[in-house]
Amino acid sequence: ENGQLLSRLAALEAGEGGEEGGRWVRQRVGAAPDGAPPSNAAVRAMDVAAAAAVLRAHVSVSRVAAAACMRLANLCMEDQNEQLAAEAGAIEAIVAAMQAHPQEAEVQRQGFGALINVCS
Repeated sequence: ENGQLLSRLAALEAGEGGEEGGRWVRQRVGAAPDGAPPSNAAVRAMDVAAAAAVLRAHVSVSRVAAAACMRLANLCMEDQNEQLAAEAGAIEAIVAAMQAHPQEAEVQRQGFGALINVCS
């Protein structure tokens, strides 16, 4: 049994048996795992509540923060969405995103636009 383990270890170190360069080769098949950040296209299709929720859930991901702020800014150009955004906690989520990414110009720009539209 030890001989089998040693030969398997040698094969793994040599890059054989489903590995490339000593690292496992991973392939994502199907939908992203639960909890994974959504794509920009998915964010662009969200309603007010969903955009605010994804912003809260993925505030640490600058790409998602910028996309969600842009989506909220666009949705809140319509007056009926301003109150919905406020009730969904969008203002707090936008501010949190801007605080989480002080050096990300796109997050700051989109967050500022979203705040203007939500609060006007």
